[in-house]
Amino acid sequence: MADAVWVRRLGAENLDWLDELDYSESAPAPEVQSRRALFVLNKMDEILAWERRKEIERDTKFVPLGHYLCEVRAMRGTGRAVLEGGGSEVL
Repeated sequence: MADAVWVRRLGAENLDWLDELDYSESAPAPEVQSRRALFVLNKMDEILAWERRKEIERDTKFVPLGHYLCEVRAMRGTGRAVLEGGGSEVL
């Protein structure tokens, strides 16, 4: 409800003024600062490289996790409980 009031306050109920806008002249192109552009692109590359390294690191953590899960599953099938110290106990 508040959005409708806000739109009416902006004059959206009468949009005839849009027809009067002149679109033939486009805005001038922004001035490009090549040093700043290179800086921004390099920062983006650094962030993407960091993200790739973190993905690889995370993927390598899943390998030992999978081994541990398989070990726990194997122990459950034999009636043994896996202890915190790495040992097992017959239940």
